[in-house]
Amino acid sequence: MRSFYVRLKSEMPLTLIIIMSLTLLTFCGGKKETGGKSTKSTVSNGDKVSVHYKGTFPDGKVFDKSHGRGPLRFTVGAGQMIKGFDKAVVGMKIGETKTVTLPPEEAYGPLALPPYPRKNLRKDLKKISKPGKFETKNYYGKKQILEVLAVDEKTVTLRNPHPMAGKTLIFEIKILSID
Repeated sequence: MRSFYVRLKSEMPLTLIIIMSLTLLTFCGGKKETGGKSTKSTVSNGDKVSVHYKGTFPDGKVFDKSHGRGPLRFTVGAGQMIKGFDKAVVGMKIGETKTVTLPPEEAYGPLALPPYPRKNLRKDLKKISKPGKFETKNYYGKKQILEVLAVDEKTVTLRNPHPMAGKTLIFEIKILSID
């Protein structure tokens, strides 16, 4: 019995240190926090942010908004958002609201895609011979209609298929949290 008591007595300070360390890590979570919110003050690339936003066209018509369905959460600079939206949040602070106007190049791209080299086209697309509509299948095997804007011996120019291509977009963005 005496050897058990001596061993327990000699291990007690180490046990207390371990328990105290675990307690501190549990309550602090290894992060600087104040009332459950991040202490990070400005958004930078790599941060996970939550935002509310409203997207409108220049005429004021709303095309999308987060209000009513919850905030949008994404990692800044990870390519999860359109280029201009991603860049717009960098440097913003929690609670800050900003309105940005994005030209097509910063949003979903121009209406016409840059000329594409024929030699790099899929086999079925190499059959394109004139401007107009061209029916093909996408990578998932679904029917797809491409609009061919221009054709020459070396290149093919297609219309950008995204419905928001070629449009200027206005976003009102509010930063809710930064992680």
